[in-house]
Amino acid sequence: MKTTQLQLVTYDQAKRLKELGFDWKSCTYYDNNGNEWLFCADTFEKEIEPLTHRPTVALALKWCRDVKIVSSGICMSDGKSFFGRFEYYGDCYQTITSNNFELTESDLLDEIMDILEKQTT
Repeated sequence: MKTTQLQLVTYDQAKRLKELGFDWKSCTYYDNNGNEWLFCADTFEKEIEPLTHRPTVALALKWCRDVKIVSSGICMSDGKSFFGRFEYYGDCYQTITSNNFELTESDLLDEIMDILEKQTT
């Protein structure tokens, strides 16, 4: 991944976010087969209804913070490794350590969604 690009959520993450209520506008979407679509204009609102939003991982984490009230962030552990931390209703969680920031950020999103899904069942 180029460092000048933000990582987009995977198809599985996008489906999980949709189930959790993610509805923030995106310029990229997935159809029901996992194919990627690009729509950046509001004029396509009816065409994108059946599609699943495909936000960046950073935007999905911001949605978790703003809408689901999950405090989260990425920390550096030894100057070259990263781990994710988050707090949800007073409980603190930590993801596995990785030397890849983008992988750690994606793992953090998965861990948060795991907790949120357990709360809705």
